[in-house]
Amino acid sequence: MILNHPLRVAIEAKRGIVNDLFIIQKLDILRSMTVSVAASGQTIPNAGIAGIG
Repeated sequence: MILNHPLRVAIEAKRGIVNDLFIIQKLDILRSMTVSVAASGQTIPNAGIAGIG
């Protein structure tokens, strides 16, 4: 049962955590951009969001 190997499980869990942190970081960037742009009264083009994503 290679899938249940503790080291493999730990690696998969770590990878998942890293991915979650990366996604959260992206969302924070998007949110701060949205807030700053909204404060200046401009609209965000879809291309700008796609570029970050």
